[in-house]
Amino acid sequence: MQTMNLDPGILIAHYERTVAQLTTENVKLSVGVEQLQHEVLFLQAELRSAQIRVDGAAVRESAPAE
Repeated sequence: MQTMNLDPGILIAHYERTVAQLTTENVKLSVGVEQLQHEVLFLQAELRSAQIRVDGAAVRESAPAE
């Protein structure tokens, strides 16, 4: 089992590294979330476009023949 050095300077350095690593991970996750949000918006637009095409086709099929 590893014992932890309780020297204040070492503890502070350890916590500063940990905070830096967590900050980096947080930034990466934030960027990933933003990319996913853009992807969701794109897919929602694609779905609306497809639904409009389907609805338009259904209207044309149900229109009385001339």
